Amino acid sequence: MKVEQDISTDNPEFDAVVREFEGPLTGYVTRILNNPEAARDVVQDTFLKYHKHWTSQGVECRETSGWLYRVAHNQAVDYIRKETRLKDLHERNAVAERLSDRVGETKDRNEKMAIALDLVNELEGPEKQVILLRLRDGLSYRDIAKRTGRSEGNVGCLLHHAVKSLSEKLKRQGLIG
Repeated sequence: MKVEQDISTDNPEFDAVVREFEGPLTGYVTRILNNPEAARDVVQDTFLKYHKHWTSQGVECRETSGWLYRVAHNQAVDYIRKETRLKDLHERNAVAERLSDRVGETKDRNEKMAIALDLVNELEGPEKQVILLRLRDGLSYRDIAKRTGRSEGNVGCLLHHAVKSLSEKLKRQGLIG
């Protein structure tokens, strides 16, 4: 992509400046940005500014080389700042989305836990007793057996039936697969 093609002028002096400085400016800006495509855009913007300045002044700028390099450098720095801001914005949005997902998961998990606790409360007698001692109090089969006066085998059987019953109810509600 040649700048000359994008800025049509009938002024051979301006066109000569573009021909003279386009390659060196592109190389300079490419080293700053480490991105040849972005460098070409920056150089094109530099020449657009030069054209605007050149036509508003009516004559060619004094110290054209210094002016072009200074403008190209400033344009490159602006490009880096813009890209950095965009990158930071994308990173902040990604973090916000992940946090939002976690909040949603926590909310879902809390709702599911509340439903599961309601279902536990619907259990009858000994099944409700042993599952609450196991889940809420974290007691072992032996400790549950001591507290309830049941054998450890009976505690295991009651827990098995309670868990099976809860599992079926949770499946019917679509909370587990």
